[in-house]
Amino acid sequence: MDGEVVVVAEGRGGTVTWTSVMTTFMLKHMTAHVETGARTSAGFKSMHYNGCARALNDHFKQSLYGHQISNHYRTVKKKFVKIKNIKDEGSGAGWDDATSTLRMDHDMALKYIDKHKWSAEYIDKPIENYYEMQTCFGDRLATVKYAKGSSEPLGTATTPLEVDEEEDVLGPQSNIGSSATKSLKRAKKEEGEEESLISTLRGVGTDLANAIAKAGANGNDIPDGLYETLCGLEGYNEDHVAQYYGFLVDHPKKARGFMTQRAVELDGSVHQEGVH
Repeated sequence: MDGEVVVVAEGRGGTVTWTSVMTTFMLKHMTAHVETGARTSAGFKSMHYNGCARALNDHFKQSLYGHQISNHYRTVKKKFVKIKNIKDEGSGAGWDDATSTLRMDHDMALKYIDKHKWSAEYIDKPIENYYEMQTCFGDRLATVKYAKGSSEPLGTATTPLEVDEEEDVLGPQSNIGSSATKSLKRAKKEEGEEESLISTLRGVGTDLANAIAKAGANGNDIPDGLYETLCGLEGYNEDHVAQYYGFLVDHPKKARGFMTQRAVELDGSVHQEGVH
């Protein structure tokens, strides 16, 4: 998985060309949601995929939709399942934590790849975004017994199985009577998540937390230059920026409020410099 990996995906909304940089951006965005506890036991909600789409669109000048993010997220999850298969099924592979690489001696690797053609992509090659994938998918895999192929003896080895995550980005709920209750519960949960994240931000820096707490205009447009503005803040590392950016993209009104507040602050500092 070295170098620039390009994945072309087709579906609703047209064809999407996913570069490795875009995939990394998506995984970091979703990882930030996992770490803040935004993901429920049923998985991510449409607001998270839609927010990630807006973030990608803003940063890479794309025209993506939430369901396209969901589809690619599932594709990456399937890759992680394969990696877990190699690590956990007694293949003899070692793990190089420093480089995120599955290691096998040459002869063993040749035999394993001959038996599992798909594994060539993952053996003795650094696995990009492994720890982000571990955060997103590691606790979402169940273990089941399986029967081997017809040419192999039956066994009781275990292999990771994907746990389906319920998502509402692909269509409305069919039960209209319960949808209102679910919407109310979701609104309350989102409000709680928002308050929790703002409390976290206050622990890091009150200037950004106060800015996020301010509301902007109506609409769902993300202000231009949002990511660059966050990167320009002093005292915040890349992980903080990714977390705040994901939150603001999910809340466009607050993103505009933050940008307005930041513009006022910068204008004030320039004015003070002019006075001196």
